[in-house]
Amino acid sequence: MIYFDNAATTLIKPKQTTNLVLEGLSSGLYGNPGRGSHKSALRSLEELYKTREAIAQLCNASDASHIALTQNASASLNLVLRSLFEGSSAHVITTVLEHNSVLRPLYALEKTGLNLTIIGLDGNGDLDYKRFDTAIQADTKAIVVTAASNVTGQKTNLKYLSSLAQRHKLVLIVDASQIAGTSPIDISAFGNSIFCFTGHKGLLGPMGTGVIVAHGDFPFQPVFSGGSGFHSFDTEHPRTMPDVFEVGTMNVPSFMGLRGGVEFLLRVGLTSVSSHIADLRNYFIQGIKQIPQVKIYASDLDGTGIVALNILDISSGEISFELDERYDIATRPGAHCAPLMHKALHTETQGIVRFSFSYFNTMAEVEQALHAISDIAKKYTR
Repeated sequence: MIYFDNAATTLIKPKQTTNLVLEGLSSGLYGNPGRGSHKSALRSLEELYKTREAIAQLCNASDASHIALTQNASASLNLVLRSLFEGSSAHVITTVLEHNSVLRPLYALEKTGLNLTIIGLDGNGDLDYKRFDTAIQADTKAIVVTAASNVTGQKTNLKYLSSLAQRHKLVLIVDASQIAGTSPIDISAFGNSIFCFTGHKGLLGPMGTGVIVAHGDFPFQPVFSGGSGFHSFDTEHPRTMPDVFEVGTMNVPSFMGLRGGVEFLLRVGLTSVSSHIADLRNYFIQGIKQIPQVKIYASDLDGTGIVALNILDISSGEISFELDERYDIATRPGAHCAPLMHKALHTETQGIVRFSFSYFNTMAEVEQALHAISDIAKKYTR
């Protein structure tokens, strides 16, 4: 199978990822972190800190102790948003690019008093950045934005939004799921920001792993309460990072595996990873442009490893099914859990066929995909 659904999850992982998961499960060395002073408990605690340190090195976060390890990006975003805004009447700005992992928590918070503004696209299909400044109100507390659309791969101008947020003393909350591990990023350059992402996509870790990186001091409130491994006589769960978001027993083997993926990326270098993915994407786009029946979305914008397309007016599900059945090529059709982006692109009914590339994909695989799309396009124009 040729796998081009890496924006959903990377299928091919480095050996170090699987080896460390296996070690964590089968070696008999790793106990419950923070629940004892014996060697196995301390060893697990050390492994979790090594994972935080590796993530900090990859994204240039200034303090590894301000990195919380979570279940996935959805958990990270829910935890942060609910921690800061549950029951609040503050004003928050977000965008039509967002995944439901951002939108649904915000919609839920609207019911408890949050005031929400959603920024749309401009005439060129990019975010309407002029609207951000005019949308800021006296009670605005945060801008919540994806680093890159999971539908089109379109990147957002985080530097501009960070500058705007700092000027107005806002928190910048970033869903970095589509750039973590595929594009270099320097979190230390973004003041008063919180980055949330998953471990099973570009970071090449196991499913069931996620990250929160807090760059600044925030009035976090516990969303869940329970065991923290220390201060057991306190009646409230800790409010300091990372413990405020880490409740109960941590998934040590999976977070060891996540470190394996991150260490692989550190060894290869994110610049090399990003360059390879860009080469695949650009070659694919140039080939697609030679097929007149195909429409590409956001192809000329600075993007990630995602290419979004449709063939004529054919259902994206039908195209993706044919790619899988006839050519053994895995893609993602449909709405991609990003309803506002599809409404903005007028693809609510047809959906979009999404190709997404990984460091482990090859140019030969891209060639095969181009031949497949050309064949399918000819079939539907006969």
